[in-house]
Amino acid sequence: MKTLLLASSLIGSKSRTALNYAKERLLANYPESDYQLLDLAEMEVAFAKGYHYLDLTGDTRTLVQAIMDCDVLILASPIFQASIPASLKNVFDLLPQNALQGKVVGTIITAGSQKHFLIPQYQLNPILTYMKASQPSSYVFAHDLDFEAGQLINSDVKDRIDRLITECHTLAVALKQAQEQEDQRYDF
Repeated sequence: MKTLLLASSLIGSKSRTALNYAKERLLANYPESDYQLLDLAEMEVAFAKGYHYLDLTGDTRTLVQAIMDCDVLILASPIFQASIPASLKNVFDLLPQNALQGKVVGTIITAGSQKHFLIPQYQLNPILTYMKASQPSSYVFAHDLDFEAGQLINSDVKDRIDRLITECHTLAVALKQAQEQEDQRYDF
């Protein structure tokens, strides 16, 4: 099972902090996991220009190929100006339309206002649905007050991240088994 953890903001640290906690829990609960953590702040990702993903190069190709190859994608993203960051939207624009089909995509959202709780529901989930992603029953939302001195301190948020990791893994296993059963129906 390949899991990609993606920190999708170019600035800030809270989303990355939450994603690091998710990585710790992934390794604790599923030590056999084949995982990769990518941080857009550490990459030189090109602006989407409509090229086929196989024609991309450098960090842009590395990012897109990692998404295409994973079974589970855990996105961590802040909310800026009541919206997902442009860097995350750019990632989606680099991908083919069905790039997330057969993949489970879990989301960890950080924001400075509790009023931004529904932003992922109205902006991110429609994109993920359009791209054919399978999603767990809910996403994780963490407020700025859930962090202190560069650490995630809210035990409820930690529990929700644990549940997200478990649900994503369970869904991915179920999807893989269903696909294998479907493939066995055919002789090729």
